[in-house]
Amino acid sequence: MASGTRQFGWLLLGAIVLFATPASAQRVMDLVRVEGSRNHNLMAHGLVGGLAGKGDSAKSPLAREMLISALEHLSDNPDYRVPENIVAKNVAAVLVTAEISSEMKSGSTITVRVSSIEDASSLEGGVLYWTHLHGDDGAGDRRFLARAQGPIVTEGRGARTGTCQAVLLADIDIPPRVEKGRIRLHLDHPDLATASAIARAINQFPWLQKNAPGDLPIASAESAGTVRVKIPLTQQSEERLTAFISRLLSEVQVQRAEPEAKVVIQRASGRVFITGQVRVSPVTVLTPQFELELRGTDATRPDGSPAYDLLIDVLRYLEQSEEVEQTDWAEIIEGLAQAGVLIGKLEVQE
Repeated sequence: MASGTRQFGWLLLGAIVLFATPASAQRVMDLVRVEGSRNHNLMAHGLVGGLAGKGDSAKSPLAREMLISALEHLSDNPDYRVPENIVAKNVAAVLVTAEISSEMKSGSTITVRVSSIEDASSLEGGVLYWTHLHGDDGAGDRRFLARAQGPIVTEGRGARTGTCQAVLLADIDIPPRVEKGRIRLHLDHPDLATASAIARAINQFPWLQKNAPGDLPIASAESAGTVRVKIPLTQQSEERLTAFISRLLSEVQVQRAEPEAKVVIQRASGRVFITGQVRVSPVTVLTPQFELELRGTDATRPDGSPAYDLLIDVLRYLEQSEEVEQTDWAEIIEGLAQAGVLIGKLEVQE
C-alpha cells in the first residue's frame, strides 16, 4: 500500500452484513415435503360484536339475521323469540378464512383472517363469536375442522379486516401418494446438488443397508426439485409404510452442497447477504480517501496486513478500521462487480 495513504476502513453501525456459512448436516424432513401433503383452505361465515355503532347498517340485514339466529340457538327456552325491533348496528357479518397444512394436529392454534362482507365501517375493537370453520379433512369429506372465537386484531382505525385465533379440532393427515411402489420428495428450495445429496444420503442410510440391501439403491434425483424413492418390498404394507417414510425423513442426515457464490444488497434495509465462496480477483481500489490492493491470495503484504481473496474475509478485515462511512461498502461491492473482479453473482434490491 502506498505510503501516506489511509487504510481502507469499514464502519458497520447501522448496516448489517449477514454471512451464510456452509450448513451442517440436516434431516431430510427439513429440506423436503412428501408428495401428497398440501395446504387446506378453511372457511366460514361469522359474526363480530362489540363494534359500538360501527357495525352493519339496517340496509344490510344479514348481520341482524345472524344475530337473531345465534340468540335463539343459545336460548334454553325452545319457544324463545328475539324481539322484532332488535338493532344490529353493533355487529357485523364477516367471512372467516384460514390455511392449514396437512401435518397439523388437533389442538394446534392457528390464525384466521376475518373480513367484513357487508357495510360495517370498521372491525376495530370487535370480538368474533364462536365460529366453526369447515374444509376438506383429507378423506374427501367436508366437515368442521377448526373453531375460532375471540378479539379481532386490526391494523388501525377503519380497518374492515383483521385476524383472530382459532383451535384445530381434528388431525389433518393425508397419506403420501404412492405410485408403483414409489414416492416423490419435493425440495423446498430446488437445487440439483442438494437433490443429489439427499438421494445419496438415503442410499447410504445404515438402516437400509442392514434391512433392505437387495433393494438398494432406492433413491435418485429426478430433477432439481424432486427426489424419487422406491419403497422396499418389505416396507410397502400399509402398517409399515408410514413408519418407513417417517424413518427416512427424521433419521437420514444430509450434508447440503455449498451454496452458489452470491451477494444480495438490500438498499432499503441496509443489509447484505453473502452466500458461498464469493471471491475477489487481483485488483487495486483507488479513491480520494484510500488505496486498497487485493492480490487474490491469502499471503500478507510487506506491511504485515492481509491480502485476502474471499470477500467475506476482506469485509471482516475492513471492520477493524473507521475511515470509511457505513454506506460506502455497497458502492465498493458494486464497483468490484462492475470491474469484473467480483467472482460471484450480485443482486441489488431497492
